[in-house]
Amino acid sequence: MDESEYAQYQQKVSAKQTTSDDEYAGQVREEKVRTLLSEIDPDNLVESIEYRIRGFKFNKRRLKWEKVQGDSCDVSEILVSKTISLIASILNNNTTFSNLQSSDINRIMGLLIDIVISDMVVNGKKYGIHDDFNEKERICFIIFGTVNFALRRAINGTEARRFFGSLRMNEQISPDNKKGGWGGMKDAAQIWN
Repeated sequence: MDESEYAQYQQKVSAKQTTSDDEYAGQVREEKVRTLLSEIDPDNLVESIEYRIRGFKFNKRRLKWEKVQGDSCDVSEILVSKTISLIASILNNNTTFSNLQSSDINRIMGLLIDIVISDMVVNGKKYGIHDDFNEKERICFIIFGTVNFALRRAINGTEARRFFGSLRMNEQISPDNKKGGWGGMKDAAQIWN
């Protein structure tokens, strides 16, 4: 192999390495976006609320939900189903990516509190928690705290700006992005303008 052949070989190896590095960097960015999405996904919060209402806690070492030992009672399946259905209608991407004001969140929380407490009072015997104030309080604290903090992420569109800002950053960094955002999707979407 003479010097010119060796130089061509080195260029090919270098080009492959650059492509490989670019692909790896792209995969890392995509994984970061996936991780961010999973962390802010309201469905995960709804699932967490359900487990906590049922008396479970998440074991970070084992990466699974485990029943809390002690005198925790079994929670009514009807209570859990109705409550989770209600919470899921509030905690979704549409809500957390909205542009809410504090007054909007206060109204939503006020309605949620009224509905949940009224349901527990009216159906307390059916749920088996009629005389168990501590259990009612535990369930309400889990629901109201989690929903309130999740909704607060939407104040003035904070969550949406943060999320879509990270996507824009990902687009700007992407080396194979020749036509702008989303691999030329903006150009393709011009028919809607």
